[in-house]
Amino acid sequence: MLNGIKRTMAVRVLLSSSEGRDLALITTQSTKKAFRKARKNVMKAEQMAMNKSIVKARSMIVKFIAKDYNIKQKVLRALTKIRKARLGDRTVAVSLRGKSIPLIEFKGKQTKEGAVAKVRKDKKTVVKGGFEATGKKDKQLFKRKTGKRFPIKQLFGVSTTQLFGSDQAQKELRTTFRNRFIIEFKRAIKHLTSKGKK
Repeated sequence: MLNGIKRTMAVRVLLSSSEGRDLALITTQSTKKAFRKARKNVMKAEQMAMNKSIVKARSMIVKFIAKDYNIKQKVLRALTKIRKARLGDRTVAVSLRGKSIPLIEFKGKQTKEGAVAKVRKDKKTVVKGGFEATGKKDKQLFKRKTGKRFPIKQLFGVSTTQLFGSDQAQKELRTTFRNRFIIEFKRAIKHLTSKGKK
């Protein structure tokens, strides 16, 4: 198809000028330049779309998890890190920070029962003998390992893998990314094309 276009353009130029070969060469070079620019725009649009889509996908998976688990969305976002695509490496990913989430993040507190929290919104978690104390940075929930005052251990809810690595969460992430990519790619192409015309 491309060769056919080149031959047609060359014939038209030859019919209109005695310097046919030179004009045909210029026309072919211009066509190649246009195709190179178009290809560059497609690659750039793909990169832009991937980066915006992965951010949107992360937001959706955070909302999805927060529907069932009693944890703030800003805490969930802080547990993730986004890897964005570059021109030399068109790969995106959502990676996880840390292993387990402190029980206090699930609206945990100390009561007469002990340490109480709701990891899932539909289920209450009670750790008898649990108490609230100031840790290295802020208040956390702890429990004594023995009948003595020390040693103590910090109480945790669930791991980041349990939250983000479930089949449902992964499906939500992939579906959102795919659907959003189509929208963002079209927008990026339109933006880059209109920018090139100015």
